[in-house]
Parts: sequence; C-alpha cells; structure tokens
Amino acid sequence: MRADEQAAHRVVADGRDDCRPQSKPLPADSDIRQRICQPAFPVRELKGLVFTYMGLQWFFELHNSFASIEDLDKTLVMPRSGIPYSDEVLPASQTLLGLYRPHLSHRWDEAEKSLPKARYFLVTVYRVRSGGQTGFADLTRIRRSRFESMNFDQPEIAYQIMSGAPSGTFLFITPLVSMKTFDDGLAKTPDGPRESSAEQKLAAEVEIGHESFLFRIDPRASYVSEDFAAGDPEFWARPKNQ
Repeated sequence: MRADEQAAHRVVADGRDDCRPQSKPLPADSDIRQRICQPAFPVRELKGLVFTYMGLQWFFELHNSFASIEDLDKTLVMPRSGIPYSDEVLPASQTLLGLYRPHLSHRWDEAEKSLPKARYFLVTVYRVRSGGQTGFADLTRIRRSRFESMNFDQPEIAYQIMSGAPSGTFLFITPLVSMKTFDDGLAKTPDGPRESSAEQKLAAEVEIGHESFLFRIDPRASYVSEDFAAGDPEFWARPKNQ
C-alpha cells in the first residue's frame, strides 16, 4: 500500500457478539454438522442444549480502486440463497467499504513493513459527530503527540468507512508483532496515559464514542501474495493439503 494511493479496503465481519438463540431448530436432515468442523471452539451441553461461541472474525481485502472490488464481486460465486456467507447458524455477514486516509494515518510505512510479521491487529472504531471531521483530525494529532511524549506511539492505518456503517465512522488499524507491546506501555505509564483537559474537551465535542477490538491473525484462513509471505515464510506457509 502506498501513501499516495486512495486504497479502498473491504472489511467482511462474520459472527456477532450475541449469545441469544436467533435461529429456529435445524431440520433432521440438515448437513451442518458435516460442514462445520472447527475444533478450536469449546462446546458445552446442558440439559439437551448445546452452547458455543464461534467468535468474531474479520477478513480484510486490499484494493487499489473501487473498480477492483466490482471486478472481484463479478468473479465470486454467491450461494443460491442470495445471502452471502450465511447458513442455519451464522447470520449474513456484514461488509464495510473503507477509504484509506493518509492524513489520519501515522507512520504508515512502518506499519506496512511490520504487516508480514504481525500476529495481532488492534482495530479501533471511532464514531464522529456530523461536521466534526476537522476537529477529529486535530484530536488525532493531540493523542498522537501524547503517546509520542511517552515513546509509545504505534503505527496506525486509518480508514473512513464509506459503506456498511453509520456516517462518521473511522477505522484505525495497528499491526502488533506481539502482545508484549501492551506490557511495555504499562511499564512506561503504570497509571495509563493522562488526557489533557483540552483533549477531553475536544473529544466531547467531536466524538460520539469509540471501541477497540484485538484480533489474532490466522494464517490458515489468510491468502497473501508470495512477496508478502516472504516477510515471514514460516508463519505464512500453508499446509500442503490446503
């Protein structure tokens, strides 16, 4: 990814943080038990009910233009039901289209270099009030300066969501080589980073809120180029039977 490219990313999120039953009982001839075989998901049985949490999974696609997304969609074969990535258990997936925003990103070149060796993604989703984009850019710079003062600033790649989420939604993605990064941050600031009154005031004016997700990268479910995999070939090597 180049800083001068208006790169569009599509984010496909599968699964929901909702443990309530949302689907009707399966028919006796359902073949879902043959089609779903993920041993990593714990399953518990209680009085005839089976409980499990299949987790939240995000898939990222990199495109250099919106036209390339259209070309890919023409190539993909969707299920006959017309609802992509859904079945008797999983709800229909959600697709987000995001536009790369270089002026909100931080040390994107370092982030790009660390991607092949990354093991986790820290994804922060921001909701910005209508008309607050300029103030949000200022707030981003203030927060970045605060972390730089502690020598704890991390590379971030910023995207403005164009489709699939409410207006004013931004995604900030930080690749992490190790979760030890958090330990290092706590060692430098045991009580956590302190926000200035100016930062708090500006955040109240321009932000509706934000939330963060920590994702583990699964090479078995990933498809990367040979050049990308060369950054850490042992990690990205796919089993011969896949």
